[in-house]
Parts: sequence; C-alpha cells; structure tokens
Amino acid sequence: MNDTPTSEFDARMAAVMKSFADGLPARIEALADSFSRVAVGGDDQLEALVSLQAVAHKLAGSAGTFGFPEISETAGSMEVICREAVDAYPAEINGHVDALRIALQPLINGAAADIVTDRYFPD
Repeated sequence: MNDTPTSEFDARMAAVMKSFADGLPARIEALADSFSRVAVGGDDQLEALVSLQAVAHKLAGSAGTFGFPEISETAGSMEVICREAVDAYPAEINGHVDALRIALQPLINGAAADIVTDRYFPD
C-alpha cells in the first residue's frame, strides 16, 4: 500500500492550516477595525454592525474549519451579538457594543496568538 497520497494530503493540509494561522493577526485586526466603526457610532453604525457581523461570520467558520475552536467560538459569539444588535437597532446599542467589546478583548489581548503558538509550537 502506498502512503504517498495521504502524506502529500497531510503536508498540504498542514501548509494550509499554517497559512491560516499566519493570517490570523490580520483577520483579528480586521475584526477589531470593524468593531471600532461600530463603537464610534454615527450615521453608519448600522452598516458597520452588518459589516462586523460578516467579518465575524467568516472568521468563525474558517477558524472552526482549520482547528481553532476557541477563536471560532469567540467570533461566533460576536456574530450572534451583531445579529441581535441589528434586529434591535437602535435600541440597546450601548449594551451590544459593550458585549462586543468584552467578546473581542481576548482576541486582541493576544489569546489568539497563544492558541496558535500552543498548537504549532508546543513546548
């Protein structure tokens, strides 16, 4: 039996997962940038919420696909908060912004980097 196709597949998957991990800082920065547009408020706050929901949705799905359940769960929580905020807008927007800030905090404080480091560079 030849293990080459499986080995090749495993190598390609590892490369794709590492590429995703390498791109996480940029994805998290995009999430934080989208959040900052929501937090500022103003005339485009609803549009910013919809944008943040889309960014969070993409990150939740891709992080789950590539084996980062903690990041997927956090982004998924943000997506749900955004959906609720859009549905209730403008009512309770300050509470939703606070909930989004709390959900985002671990990602921007380096928790995502710790998860990636632990996964790819264990002691």
